[in-house]
Amino acid sequence: MTELRLDPEFISEHQERCRRIVSGAERPYDVALELMWVISEHLSSVPAAVYGIWAELTDVCELQGPAAGARAQELMRQAAAEFLSLVDYELELAGYADRWAERISRDELLKS
Repeated sequence: MTELRLDPEFISEHQERCRRIVSGAERPYDVALELMWVISEHLSSVPAAVYGIWAELTDVCELQGPAAGARAQELMRQAAAEFLSLVDYELELAGYADRWAERISRDELLKS
């Protein structure tokens, strides 16, 4: 596994938005849109699959019914919590992104 070189600002901004998602004080969808902007500003150093996690889940909220949208927001909370649990972002981010891409692709409720 190749070690990434992440901008500390990216990590800080990503953590801040993940904390907001996990807190439950705001709709995960709204914060996820902000998070996509943060990630897009760092795509040269961040695995594209990280952006894909949030893009896929926000698309579900926008394009599918209420049940799938609720499930997507639940998964946003879980993905945010897992991001915050990473110990070494530069070593673990690619694996995190791959796990979440797989999890999203297998979730039957998101396919409805």
